[in-house]
Order: sequence, then C-alpha cells, then structure tokens
Amino acid sequence: MVSLVGYTNAGKSTLMNVLTKAGVLEEDKLFATLDPVLRKMRLDDGTEFLLVDTVGFISGLPHDFVHAFRSTLEETKNSDLILHVVDGSDPEAAEQFAVVNEVLASIGADEVPSIVVVNKLDAASDDVAVPVGENTVMISAKYKRGIDELKEKIASALQK
Repeated sequence: MVSLVGYTNAGKSTLMNVLTKAGVLEEDKLFATLDPVLRKMRLDDGTEFLLVDTVGFISGLPHDFVHAFRSTLEETKNSDLILHVVDGSDPEAAEQFAVVNEVLASIGADEVPSIVVVNKLDAASDDVAVPVGENTVMISAKYKRGIDELKEKIASALQK
C-alpha cells in the first residue's frame, strides 16, 4: 500500500488522478476531499499496489478536528511507502512539510519509507525552501511532468 500525504492543496488529488484516473475532485479549497480514496495501480514493470489519497493536513485545527482526521490517517502507518506531496509554489512549503512530518510522527508513521514529491514545479519560485535529496522528485501533476521519474522511484522503493 502506498499513501499520498501532504498539506492541504498540495496537489494530492491531482496526482492521484494522473496516476490512476480515479476521478477525485480537484478543487482549490480546504478539505475539498474528506474521504480517503483507494485505487489499484500497476507500474510498467508489473508492480501492483493500492494507492490511497488521504485528507489534506493543516496546522492549527481545533482538537476535535485533529482527533477525527487522526483516525482517518491511522492507516498511513501500515503503508509500505508514503508519497509526501509538497506544494513547491507555496512560500510556506517548508513549514507545511514540517507540519505533515509532525503529524506522521504523532501517529507512528514516521518510520515508513517515503518519497518527497515536490509538486507544482511549473509554478515554483527559486526561493521556496523545499527538501531535496535522493528520495525527492520534482513534478507538475497538472502538466504531467516528472511522472515517469516518480513511477521509477516508487518501483524502486517498493522493491527494497
């Protein structure tokens, strides 16, 4: 199982649609998708897995909301891989990345292998601080750029 996680409006649903043709609502608003969406995915090398689109993370939520979303996100800790989607065009990308990591740690999912997917490459500015490393891929889900590289990284991670 592979889980898509990320701050709200990072492009998780758009990426889910690009990868699986899931038909998930894509809208620029808080909590446009509240229910997790699960689709089977098959890579070119024959690797099959379930891809889960989770609810978007956000900081400063009231305690009751955090508790409700936590139960929705609990399954993330059972994933074989996490795709942490980051909005590369947002000036607060680094802070949003940290919020998501804090929540993942609080539910026990911080030990799950992950790939950082920096999305919205087409709109990113040079001064946005985003995590970059071996397990990072830069994409534009909207324009389907970097998707083949992402699929290769997923296949490689699932084979380990």
